Amino acid sequence: MNLAATASTSTYILRSIAREHALPLRAHTRRVIHSKLPVTPTSSYLARQRTFTSSSRRQNAPSTSSSTLDAAPKSASLSSPARPFTFHVGLSFIAKPVQEDDGPPPNVIPFPDDHPVIGFRNRMLAWPKEVPIDSAGHDFFFVQEMRNKSGLAVGIADGVGGWGDILDPSQFSQGLMYYASEVAAQNWPGEPESDPLSEEAVYVPGDQLSPIDCMEQAFRRVAKDKAVQGGASTACVMTFDAAKGRMQAANIGDSGFYVIRGAKILHAQNPQQHYFNCPKQLSKFPPGFDTSRAIQDLPRDADTYSLGLQHGDIIVAYTDGLSDNVYRQETLHYVMSSMRRPPVLSTNLPRTTETPNNSSMPEDQIKAQFLADFLVIHARRCMFDFGRVSPFEEEWAKSQRSKRVYRGGKIDE
Repeated sequence: MNLAATASTSTYILRSIAREHALPLRAHTRRVIHSKLPVTPTSSYLARQRTFTSSSRRQNAPSTSSSTLDAAPKSASLSSPARPFTFHVGLSFIAKPVQEDDGPPPNVIPFPDDHPVIGFRNRMLAWPKEVPIDSAGHDFFFVQEMRNKSGLAVGIADGVGGWGDILDPSQFSQGLMYYASEVAAQNWPGEPESDPLSEEAVYVPGDQLSPIDCMEQAFRRVAKDKAVQGGASTACVMTFDAAKGRMQAANIGDSGFYVIRGAKILHAQNPQQHYFNCPKQLSKFPPGFDTSRAIQDLPRDADTYSLGLQHGDIIVAYTDGLSDNVYRQETLHYVMSSMRRPPVLSTNLPRTTETPNNSSMPEDQIKAQFLADFLVIHARRCMFDFGRVSPFEEEWAKSQRSKRVYRGGKIDE
C-alpha cells in the first residue's frame, strides 16, 4: 500500500503524489498535503498492495472570532481557526492471488455481523480507485479526519500471513486500523484548539495525539476485543496538522514511507526486522497458544519521525509489497513523472458536470489517486517478472540464510 502527500503554500500544488493501506495506501501495506494525480484505466495486472496518496496545500485562512461562554468549564464552541494546510489522499490496494489449494484456516470465527469493524472495513474498501479489486488481503489501512477537522490521520498495517494456518490474519490488521481511526477521530494532531480571545476557562474535548500514542491505544483495544482471535501485523501511523503543517509518524516493522521534496527523497523510513523477512510486529496470541518461541513487539518499539512540511512535499506510504519489488529511485522517478501529468479522470471515479474534466474530485486528489493506482499496478508487474532483479532478491542474497537462489520479485499484497 502506498501513500503520497504534498504540502503547499498557495491554493495550487506544484508537486504531490499518492498508497495502502494506508488509505493509503505495497506488499505489506497503508498518507498528506495536497497532491494532484490523473487517473487512467487500470491494467489487468493484479497484486496485493495498498497505495495512499495525499497532498496538502495552503489556502486562505479563515478569520478567528471569539465565542461567548456562560460558564466554565464546558465544551468549547470553537470558532474557525487558521488552518492554512489542506490534505488530499489517494489510496489503492490489491490482494495477493489466491492459490487453488488455499482454503480458509480451520476454526476461523468471522467478525459478528454487528461488529463495528464490518462497517469500517466496507467503507475503506469502497474507496474509489482504478485497480478493479475490492479486497486488501491480509493488509489494511485507514484514513481519518481528526477532531474538528484539525488535521488528518492515516495508517497502514501488513497482516502477517504466517498465522493463516490457524486463524484469519486479516482480522488483526483490520481491527488495529479500525481502533486507530476511532482514536484519531476523537483527538487532535497538535494542541487542542480553543478560542484565543476568550478569557474564560474552556473545556476542549480530546487530547493532542501522537502517532505512537494512537498506535498504543489501538493495540490495547484490539488486544481486548474478543472478536479478534489473534494475529500480528506491522503498522505505520501518520498524522498531519492542518494548522502548522507538521507531519508526525510512527512505524514498526517493514512497512514505511518516503518523504519527497523537490526531486529528491528527503527521508526513507528504514525497515525494522528481527532477521531477514521477519519484521517487527504487533501481536495477539490466541488462548492456549505456545508463546515460548513467539515474537511480540510493542508500540514503544516503533521508530518515530517528525517534519515541518513545505509546499510540494510528497509522502508515499506503503507496505513491503512495494518496497520488496520496486527500488526507491524507481519510485521517485514514477512520482515525478506522475506529477507532470494532466489530471485526467477515467470512468471508474466519481464525476460531475460542474467541474473541469467532469470530475467531482479536486485536481490534487485526482493526481494522488492516479499515483497510488499506478504504483500498485507497477509493483504487481514486478512481482511476476522473474527476469528482473528485485530489492527482495538482493536482500535474500545478502542474508545467506539459504543456498537456494531466489529470482524475481516477491508476490505479496
